[in-house]
Amino acid sequence: MSRVSSSIKSSKRTQGKSTQTTSKSLTKTTVKIHEAPTSRLLTQLTRLQDQEAGWNQTTFDLSVSKPTIAVVYDKNGAIVGSGTLNAMSPQSFWMGNVFVAESMRRRGIGSKLVSELLSHAEAKKSRSSVVLTSTDLGMGMYSRLGFKVVPSIKIVMYARPPTVAPTRSSLKPRVPSKAEHEEAIKFDEKSNGASRASMLRSIYKQYGMCAVLKSGSSIVAVAWGRYLASPTKDHQPELQIGPVVAKKSEYAASVTGELLRMDQGGRSAKKGMCGSAMVLSVQRGNDSKPGMRAFESVGFMKMGEMPYMRKTLGRSSSSSDSKLDLVRASSSYHAMAWWDLA
Repeated sequence: MSRVSSSIKSSKRTQGKSTQTTSKSLTKTTVKIHEAPTSRLLTQLTRLQDQEAGWNQTTFDLSVSKPTIAVVYDKNGAIVGSGTLNAMSPQSFWMGNVFVAESMRRRGIGSKLVSELLSHAEAKKSRSSVVLTSTDLGMGMYSRLGFKVVPSIKIVMYARPPTVAPTRSSLKPRVPSKAEHEEAIKFDEKSNGASRASMLRSIYKQYGMCAVLKSGSSIVAVAWGRYLASPTKDHQPELQIGPVVAKKSEYAASVTGELLRMDQGGRSAKKGMCGSAMVLSVQRGNDSKPGMRAFESVGFMKMGEMPYMRKTLGRSSSSSDSKLDLVRASSSYHAMAWWDLA
């Protein structure tokens, strides 16, 4: 008798859990695509992302690359998730800033959000793949949706305190003139395989953070920088360095170090208020020495790696690593960037 009663109670508990899980999975949400997001929406998203994911971004960060933004709304019209899609290059879209509010996770909303962005990318019929970096938490979802890890590429994060280490290059980096800045944009385009002139001009206008290195009359390295918003009034902003493009790793170190000196010298928009600095490096294969030399020489330390994932769109069958944008960027140049804006 007691065994039967226990079995019935166990069954009821199981049924209750099953019903609760089913209810969660059927949460009513709507995904809306915004190709020209308003400033009000961008403000809402940056606040929510900071609360839910700790991303201390600004509305400038979200708007500068003119992304398509997918927003998830619950049944009451509240925003519970979002993601962005950027035209990274002639070959690829970049998917980034994907998040779901913590209270709404594990209900299939993330998969629904990413699927909508993929459908939008497919409908464009202008590029052959979508690429992204993933955390360990998101890899399972992206894999189920057809993304595959590209083993030959990793995005490596380096961070450092704001003190400036000396550089050893015999060439002297400097703030570019207007004409040199346009030349630097063309140099970036040559290495990146696509123009992002509008974005780079906007970054320079917003923050005034750019350093170039010239050998004779030719630019051999350039670095841009921007500031992440302070997470609280009591914290200093973080200087995020990139894109950085250089023909040699020591040149990359030189322009990176110059941005740090610009911050400390008060020549930037934030007047030397940098609390820390961060840069992302493209690591090709197992050889991380160029990136390590470039950044460790000016005081950066390796903080972690992010896998690089790719999904082929439509009927395109090209999956060769040699066709990937980041490989081309890093094969002839030492190229780094914050790829959420690339």
